[in-house]
Amino acid sequence: KAMQRGEIFAFYEIPPDTYNQLLQFHAPHFGLYSNNAYLLAGSLSYKQLATMGMLAAGAVQREILRKKGYDEEQIMGLIMPVELDTHPIGNPWTNYRIYLMSTLIPAIIAFISQLHTVYLISRERQERTLRNLMRKSGNNTVKALIGKLFPYTVHYTFLVLLANLVMFGFMHFPMNGNWLLMVLVSLLLIPAAQCAGVLISGCIPDPPLAMGICAVYAALSFSLSGFSFPVEAMPHFFDSLSWLYSIRHYYLAYRDIAIFGNGLANFFGGSLNGMAGGVGQISVTATSAAYRTTIPGLSAFSVGKIPVGNLIFGYGFMVYLAIAISVALSFFLNRSRKGLNLRAVGENPGTADAAGINVIRNKYLATCIGAGISGLGGLYYTMDYIKGTWTTDSTIEALGWLAVALVIFATWKPVNAVWGAYLFGLLYWMFLYIPGLTRSSMELFKMLPYLVTIAVLIFTALRKKRENQPPAGLGLPYFREER
Repeated sequence: KAMQRGEIFAFYEIPPDTYNQLLQFHAPHFGLYSNNAYLLAGSLSYKQLATMGMLAAGAVQREILRKKGYDEEQIMGLIMPVELDTHPIGNPWTNYRIYLMSTLIPAIIAFISQLHTVYLISRERQERTLRNLMRKSGNNTVKALIGKLFPYTVHYTFLVLLANLVMFGFMHFPMNGNWLLMVLVSLLLIPAAQCAGVLISGCIPDPPLAMGICAVYAALSFSLSGFSFPVEAMPHFFDSLSWLYSIRHYYLAYRDIAIFGNGLANFFGGSLNGMAGGVGQISVTATSAAYRTTIPGLSAFSVGKIPVGNLIFGYGFMVYLAIAISVALSFFLNRSRKGLNLRAVGENPGTADAAGINVIRNKYLATCIGAGISGLGGLYYTMDYIKGTWTTDSTIEALGWLAVALVIFATWKPVNAVWGAYLFGLLYWMFLYIPGLTRSSMELFKMLPYLVTIAVLIFTALRKKRENQPPAGLGLPYFREER
């Protein structure tokens, strides 16, 4: 009953006639019971009581031999005929403490830097010197934070690098990957921890409360980072919450680089894969289903037998996101000053440069943002179009060229690309709804979008309307010295 109540964790059951059995050279049976419902306490109690039982048996044998006239050396020779001289050698490849220290020490340094960040910003607020700091930085918040925190960033980053140098360099902790990659990850750890400190101090104006919340946040990071408890085995909420901690990402980088010998690409891919819930590939059920979820209620709407809701609202959110981006870009290019500047750069970069427009910045931003929007198309293809898997049937190449043709067909107008995409989709998949087609005739139908594009090119070239022509500076390099 005491064990059930959790008052004791192990006990011996000793027979009442133990002494008589010992005198008669009978081996009494002791019963050792341990409560393994309490794993740590039960296992430690079992180990200690089992050792005590072995020592008690040796003590009984010792007294019997002493009564028989044996001296101490003879008794020990009979009880322990072989003396075991132990020499434990620390093998870092099989020692869990090595793996724990490799992440625990940088985590403690990051924890201290985070607390220090909250203290520094809270002190500026408490002493009413924030306005002075902002005035010195030209009212630029980023410059003010960098100027305030950069010396401490260097200090704590040096400590992390020094810890890694001692552990992986002098103490020869296991390192199957490239040590320089761990240096790169270490350089990112402290700024990430400081960013968390800035966020906490910015959201909580009261300094003592901010320090307390930061301490709780950092304490939870030790449990949710994964190097002491298996986060993957926890409920999904805690698994998702663990990604808010920089030390979690540091631990995963250490695991992939130092233990598994992988590179950073595998680390980032593995992190995304873990967040998606997949093993070896992106989880179809966890991600693709979310991308293909239709608008509830509207997608089931119908007029008579016509499924109007499914025709208009029966798509994933990225379809409507693409339409929204097209409308927003059309407004930006035609109604905003920056959009008109970008069009001027596309038409005549020399004239735009003379008017004071930063040509290089506009070109780089347009290229990067355009590439990002194109990447959203690839994301839609993978997660929605082919339902989270990957194919090698050259479908993505065909659709890619179809997208290029669509840009030409839309005469470089974002809104035209919306209805043009529906037209191209109709032409591209028309063969599925025409019965009796052969294999060769199906391929002819797939050529229709490209034939329509060629027709549009010829039509716009003959009309020579300026608003339908591509930008005059498209694909041409610009050098200010040559204008």
